[in-house]
Amino acid sequence: MSRFIIRLTLVMVLALTGANLTSRTLGTLRPLHAVMDGMHSSCEGEGMPCWYGITLGESTTREVEAIFTGFGDTIVDNATKGQLEIYRTTKGGCFAQFIYGRGTARIINEIILTNCARARLGDLLAEYGEPPSLGTGLSCESNRRRTQHNHYYIEYPTDGILASINRPAHLSPWLSLHGNIRQLYIVVPHEGDGRVTWEGMVSFWRFVRLHPEQINMTNCWP
Repeated sequence: MSRFIIRLTLVMVLALTGANLTSRTLGTLRPLHAVMDGMHSSCEGEGMPCWYGITLGESTTREVEAIFTGFGDTIVDNATKGQLEIYRTTKGGCFAQFIYGRGTARIINEIILTNCARARLGDLLAEYGEPPSLGTGLSCESNRRRTQHNHYYIEYPTDGILASINRPAHLSPWLSLHGNIRQLYIVVPHEGDGRVTWEGMVSFWRFVRLHPEQINMTNCWP
């Protein structure tokens, strides 16, 4: 009986190990999501951060129009908000906002990508690894006794990347790698504050474990 149990255990361990190795191999071979690929495409030799050849602090609105019109996108110049808008970019299926502000230079200083088609937390982690900081957005409503957690923020300050991830349907200490990227901000890089809240909590195989005491929360004012 004991030999049978040992053999069965050995078979199960080998099967699970093989499944893990297969999933990791398939994940490695899977092409980058179009949004993440944009961090490299046409950005060789350019300053970072860069997205499909648009470099913050250098590229102008004219360059944005030339690049994305070439992709087949229609661009709207929203001068009131100081931004160029593409409602569903060919590259990534996002609502893209190229912020140039209200100055006369019309140089892009920020890019906001919203509701990118099928962009997941796993895509972000596969590209940038473990983020140095994690936070959660809160909303405080007078008609509710409990604070509502809206979404999580993941920041790579030295890369100029800030992402907002949709929270799970039921808030729990587990966040799926399949969670949607709600918004991706490409901003001017800055030094982090040295706080590490994420280290040791990432598993690329299954899930991300969140430790509530290590999550930075915004304050709710009375």
